Amino acid sequence: WSSDVCSSDLTDGARTATAVASELEGIQRFFDTFMALPPFTGLRTQVVVFGNRDEYRPYRTSAGSAAYYQPATDRDFIVIGHYDADSTAILTHEYAHAALQRSGASYPTWLSEGLAEFLSTVEWQRDVGVIGAPPPSRLVALTNASLIPIRRLVEVTHASPEYTTEHTG
Repeated sequence: WSSDVCSSDLTDGARTATAVASELEGIQRFFDTFMALPPFTGLRTQVVVFGNRDEYRPYRTSAGSAAYYQPATDRDFIVIGHYDADSTAILTHEYAHAALQRSGASYPTWLSEGLAEFLSTVEWQRDVGVIGAPPPSRLVALTNASLIPIRRLVEVTHASPEYTTEHTG
């Protein structure tokens, strides 16, 4: 894993870049320790962090996108709309997409998103990674939104309305 971190927030950019780099080291340690994925190739991963959601808006991939992973030929990108103390799960989710893609595996959208969401729940407790707790935001969404039929869920792609709206979760 080799990464570059840059932030568009000039006043706090160095502090944000340092925090994101530190988070990535922990995320990488979790994946290296607990996942049986092949090691990453020599590709670098550049993390782009916007200073606020308004700056990010023109670059997001959909209305509901807080961040995204974008593979490229010479490097990979993780783009985050805003970074704060609660962004670890978002960063881990996008890192999971990178790790799964680099493993050579190909998953349908529903499974790729589900795995990334599941892996994003990792929390460290005394140097032990605990995974699988339901994210509070997802519990709220489940109580306030209707579920889609499983048949439709497995048909969803990155171009589907269920994936591209603000109700992506």
